Amino acid sequence: MSEQGIVPPRPTPESFALLAAFRAISANAVYTMAPKAAVLKGYDYYQEQRLQHYVWSQDRTTLTAQVEGTRLYEVVFSIVDGFLSASCDCPAWDPSWLCKHVLCAYFTTKHVLSPQLFRLPGGHHSELLGLQAELLGNIPEPVRTVKPASTGAARNDSAYEIIIDTSHLPPQLLIRKHGVLLSGEWGSDIPSDLVPLLNVSRHMSGFGEDPLLHYLRVHDSPYPILLVAGDESIPLHWSQSVKCRSKTEIDLAGDQIRVRAVCLADEIPLERIVRFRTFVADVNGGRLLYLKDEQGWALFRSLRQCFKEGEPFVDPYADLEEGARAVPSSDESGYGRSQGADEDTEFTLSLEEFQPAQIDVTYKQINRIVRDLRLKVEGQNLPVHRPELPPADDAHAYALILNPPTGIEGHSSTSWTLQAQCRRGDFRFAPSLATFGCLSALGQGLTLSGALRTSKRKTLMYETFFSLLSVREAKARDQRIKMALGLDGWPRAVSDEAAQWLSLHLSGYARTVVRLQVHAGRWELQPVDKAREAQLYRIPFEVFGPEVFRGMPRFDEMTIDGPQLFQGLPALLDRLTTAGVELLYQDKPIKPAQWDCSAQVEHIEPEGSGIDWFEIRPEIRCNGVVLDESEWRAAFLQGGLIDAQGGLRVLDRQTMERLRAIIALTGEAQSDQGARKIVHVPRLQILDWLALREQGITVSLPAEDEAVLARLMGFTQIAARPLPEGVQATLRPYQRDGYAWLAFLYEHRFGACLADDMGLGKTLQAICLLAAIQDGHIKTAAGVKGPHLIVVPTSLLFNWEQELARFAPGLTVHVYSGSERTFDAKDGEVVITTYGLIRRDIERLERLAFHVIVFDEAQAVKNIQADTTSAARRLAGRFKISLTGTPLENHLGEYFSVIDLCMPGLLGEYSRFKAGLKRVQGAALEQLLRRTKPFILRRTKAEVLHDLPPKIESEVFLDLTDRQKALYQQTVAQVRTTIDEAYRTKTSGQAQFIALTAILKLRQVCLSPRLLTNRDDESSPKISFLIERLQVLLDEGHSALVFSQFTSFLDLVEESCVRHGLPYHRLDGSTVATARKTRVAAFQGGKQPGVFLLSLKAGGQGLNLTKASYVFHLDPWWNPAVENQASDRAHRIGQQRTVSIVRILMRHSIEEKMMALKQRKLDLYDAVMRGVVRGSGQGVLSKSDFDFLLSPSSS
Repeated sequence: MSEQGIVPPRPTPESFALLAAFRAISANAVYTMAPKAAVLKGYDYYQEQRLQHYVWSQDRTTLTAQVEGTRLYEVVFSIVDGFLSASCDCPAWDPSWLCKHVLCAYFTTKHVLSPQLFRLPGGHHSELLGLQAELLGNIPEPVRTVKPASTGAARNDSAYEIIIDTSHLPPQLLIRKHGVLLSGEWGSDIPSDLVPLLNVSRHMSGFGEDPLLHYLRVHDSPYPILLVAGDESIPLHWSQSVKCRSKTEIDLAGDQIRVRAVCLADEIPLERIVRFRTFVADVNGGRLLYLKDEQGWALFRSLRQCFKEGEPFVDPYADLEEGARAVPSSDESGYGRSQGADEDTEFTLSLEEFQPAQIDVTYKQINRIVRDLRLKVEGQNLPVHRPELPPADDAHAYALILNPPTGIEGHSSTSWTLQAQCRRGDFRFAPSLATFGCLSALGQGLTLSGALRTSKRKTLMYETFFSLLSVREAKARDQRIKMALGLDGWPRAVSDEAAQWLSLHLSGYARTVVRLQVHAGRWELQPVDKAREAQLYRIPFEVFGPEVFRGMPRFDEMTIDGPQLFQGLPALLDRLTTAGVELLYQDKPIKPAQWDCSAQVEHIEPEGSGIDWFEIRPEIRCNGVVLDESEWRAAFLQGGLIDAQGGLRVLDRQTMERLRAIIALTGEAQSDQGARKIVHVPRLQILDWLALREQGITVSLPAEDEAVLARLMGFTQIAARPLPEGVQATLRPYQRDGYAWLAFLYEHRFGACLADDMGLGKTLQAICLLAAIQDGHIKTAAGVKGPHLIVVPTSLLFNWEQELARFAPGLTVHVYSGSERTFDAKDGEVVITTYGLIRRDIERLERLAFHVIVFDEAQAVKNIQADTTSAARRLAGRFKISLTGTPLENHLGEYFSVIDLCMPGLLGEYSRFKAGLKRVQGAALEQLLRRTKPFILRRTKAEVLHDLPPKIESEVFLDLTDRQKALYQQTVAQVRTTIDEAYRTKTSGQAQFIALTAILKLRQVCLSPRLLTNRDDESSPKISFLIERLQVLLDEGHSALVFSQFTSFLDLVEESCVRHGLPYHRLDGSTVATARKTRVAAFQGGKQPGVFLLSLKAGGQGLNLTKASYVFHLDPWWNPAVENQASDRAHRIGQQRTVSIVRILMRHSIEEKMMALKQRKLDLYDAVMRGVVRGSGQGVLSKSDFDFLLSPSSS
């Protein structure tokens, strides 16, 4: 070892061969080893003398050149199969391309061996000597006697021969002298023109001219060329003028197909060839021919890979369009391509094997295909015709074949299959595997990371795939992919993987292809209609969802469970028929069928009870014949699949919807399956049956009942009524309509929910009804007696007492309250009490028979499980009215409670309603609205009060102080830990309660840090802003309402009002009833402007505070309806000024996030109140909602 640890070389045949191979490379050849950019980088490294050392291996078979880059990289040279080979350990190394380190080693080594060819600027003799010592050591310079090249006559008597030896793979080019090989004898006497032919660097492939081709082109009289195959030596004559072409030949002979890789020499096929680099040896003709490229054999190689190796067919022309080669094939130029004598050049297969193989090739390369393909039938050449796009006469048909579960046919609990099939005459084949095989692979999660295998993400990928099939332009398609995936907030790596998958398969779909197939004994290139084939997958996906692609046994067979299949079968048939696709069963088309549906309705009127029940007889007819209930129920359970004469039929979607609606109303089948069903329906639910008319079902009903229900369904058909003389008020037109509506429902023994907007006079309309009953303007059924009962929140007790005395002084009014309360009201008199007293005295009150019961602010009993609600439901009355501006605040369970209070039984049992509560959307929500619509009346101020001043709402955002920011961040961390732990260890209900309690701290920080720290020096931006605004407003003569749900914060506001001398009143839950009355009267009647501090719960309902023209909400509440109700204490009848609603919020805090979440509740409220389905129908906060509330806000 030397001091540097370098092994000095010792002469060996291997080291001689390596150095000789370097010397054999011409100077120009080095510059053609790689593309120009790579060569220039390698040359720069050479000039910078980046090669530091040479190191020989112990056996002298490899030479390592150490090249300095970002670190010291090692380039290893060796002789492999007679070629000089190189590799590098740098990250950029690729066997197909030379990196700059390898090129630097080539340049430097040529310089060391031949300084006169490669000179370094400035001269670096010492460095050169060091590298020469490491490279050559005591290896003597080879002594070669080089003879000048001979010219003139052919050298048939020459001692030298050029040998193409096919005993190796790949074949080797050797030089022989007097029969002795010279390939490794570098000291031999070799003519100079033969030197470049020996030990060519394999990395010269594809760059520059083949040395043998160059030799043959410049020498008129070359040395003899022999093809050696085993013991056989065949002289070859260089025929430069012959033009060769490669082609794939496919010959149909009977039911057999012969596929050959043929070479045409001047358009004549050669029978026996040997391929060698850029040459073809015509064995039979003894010729060496130049073959420019082997592209014509690319199709042959793909077919061989498909039929002999069992791989799917890969289009060899697709890579020409996209720049990446899918099937191994030779380059257009270069001489390192696949070669050899033993490679199969032909194979045979049956027509039965060929037809389903889907030989699809890119239409854009049709000219190449026509050039490269040679088609035959029974040995006779046929012209290859370019297909028309679109085809002039497309005889293809498309079908889905329905197959029952194997082995257990007819069992609906196992999986059926839907087989996608294309047809042309009698020929049946599957859709394009290359295009649609990805659907089954995605369903099984093949080639996907674990993050993409979730059902939700795969569903989005399917949806995106099908939605973008019509987008042909790649750039627009990629933008749409990015947009679709970006909406779901996936992690970047997952989104990128999904985008790559979609882009790959959508680009494959967008590629127009033609299919090589045999039809009627002839070859055809037939365009593939991918759009029609896509329908075979898209429609089942849209009907059944992504489950059809899960567990597919084959790419053209989708699976679907029996119940799901039967449920969606009518829709599937309808969609397929519209798309021109057949649905088959046992190779027979399934056709639609239609039944007639009707219902005969009669009412049962037990003696003395009025209209209590309807008796309904549903009737289903097929071709005029009445079907037994068992028959039509069985057909429905099988998705409308019926066995009729001539094959299977499927009831059309309209019939199935009618049957579904009837079954939903009739319930389970009765035990006597042969009998006709008679259904007894409570009169409150007859509207569901009448709604069947909208679906084309004939519902016949007695004329008298028809008239009543028509008026019930149409509010405008209710006749106007004279007002009772005892009412001392002028009613607005909409109030007269509301009174008439209440009277109509009263007379027909229904119930009512008057849900007018806050401030529209619901109280007055109810008083009119009571007065009309007393005056006799409204007929009362015989025997109906008892006092009227009005149930109100405690804060409204005095308000009702005042309103009754003001508007109906003729009514006798009792207030049932106080510790010494007694109940001594007579028939027709009015009793006012509170919800709290109802709860306490229910045992006594439920024994009384009331005439009319009015539940004011009925949302107070929105919790169906609360004791107060239970007590209210136990009260007995002939007619019940719910008055509320917000019948729904958070979720539909509250809506049920309010409606069931006044219309018991309308929505059925709560246990059944609750079970489907989370699924109340779409059709279920429409049914809910249909049932309740006739019994709920709501008018908004915008609709009826055109003279009411406008209401202007605004949001003011303030910045947290530095102190608040620090405390807020600290609290967020604590709260997040608490919530995560709660959802990990508690039930969802318990976790939600804990989470709501925990985030109260964050909301308090936004109001004032004093609420948490109790330090007097803590400042509050909200209080500072509020006091400043109030001072200005009071000076201008405006009064204001200030709402907060935190009484502790109202304490701080009150303290500031005192400090700044602002006149104020206050009302919260601790204010007793008598004080409430006094304070409201003082505020309303005061001569000077003032401020009213109110808690959201106690002051947000039932109060008339029209003196205020400004309303401040100091903290947001979850429910927009509650906030609106509070604001409408000022914006109501009697208000003369524009009302300004101001919400004070802290920027980049939980308050901003709360405003976003509140929109969901507003959607639900609109859906129920206006009959518009816009949201999910649920208002419960989830774990993801809490994560959103705690997430950082963008600055």
